[in-house]
Amino acid sequence: MTEASLIIETELPFSWTAGELSPNLHQSNRLLMRVANLLDTHDPEQSTSSERLEAKLDLMLHWLGYRLFGEAGDQPATRLWLGYDWIEWEKNSTTDLPETGILNLTINPTLPGPLRLAARILQVADGHVRAQPIFPDEEQLEAWNQCLFRLHRRAVQEARLKSDPA
Repeated sequence: MTEASLIIETELPFSWTAGELSPNLHQSNRLLMRVANLLDTHDPEQSTSSERLEAKLDLMLHWLGYRLFGEAGDQPATRLWLGYDWIEWEKNSTTDLPETGILNLTINPTLPGPLRLAARILQVADGHVRAQPIFPDEEQLEAWNQCLFRLHRRAVQEARLKSDPA
């Protein structure tokens, strides 16, 4: 079920649920993706004072996430294949999936909750499900593409570290 393009294979906390996104969740997605992209930027000369500030913000985000999502915010890590306009995962049950729903995916462990993307099922075959995220505007699509690029770059760095034991 794959085609020749950038494909990221990863494990992330993930679930598929029935439903639709509210306008508030669209705004939450916009903010979460923006923060995730900012967290992954490299700052070569970080000062001690900014490290302290970041530690305080990390703690505040953690507490906020726990308050908002509680233990229910924890999703099992799932093997995913990500393309620019689709997400694929192994189908774990024999029940039929609704044609449209919500992809719940934690793109960065320091964020207070999962990204929730509206999506439609494209294909169910060979024990895999492929869905297409539905973005309300170009800004969110661009933020998603930046997230994917950063996930890809992180996966390449991890692969290099594993292959170079020195």
